[in-house]
Amino acid sequence: MATKSKMGRPRFVVNWQIVDKLCFIQCTELEIVSCLECSVDTINRACKREKKKTFAEYRSQKAEGGKHSLRRMQFEAAKKGSGAMLIWLGKQYLGQRERSELTGANGEPLFGQPGREELIDRAIARMMNNGVPADQTLGAVRALLGNNSAPVEQAGNETLGTIQ
Repeated sequence: MATKSKMGRPRFVVNWQIVDKLCFIQCTELEIVSCLECSVDTINRACKREKKKTFAEYRSQKAEGGKHSLRRMQFEAAKKGSGAMLIWLGKQYLGQRERSELTGANGEPLFGQPGREELIDRAIARMMNNGVPADQTLGAVRALLGNNSAPVEQAGNETLGTIQ
């Protein structure tokens, strides 16, 4: 009897050292098969056959070493005084955040600040309470309405300020 010869394409030989290095630097599955010039199915079959696990499991396991190395280098950079790395690590591990706050005049809160109409009402009330005649109060209001930063006239010895 004659022996049967194997027919078909020879098996693809995977260079696992290259695969390990690519996993270490966090390459995706598609990037790895592109470097090896094989298909995703080929690398999956080879991994099941030779490593007894799925390629996703194998890649994840090998990638952890790269993550540890990267984390170690980040902490080293932070210890050497890299401000950007200190900020990034603080955000990742310490829950630190950058806060953007809008403020009004003199650093007061922007919201809840009186509007222009309310400021005019206050100025009128102060003038009336200080005995400023109605015609002078009306003149001050007209000045305020014509110019957003017009000074409010004096009422007695007290300066009423500027509408902003």
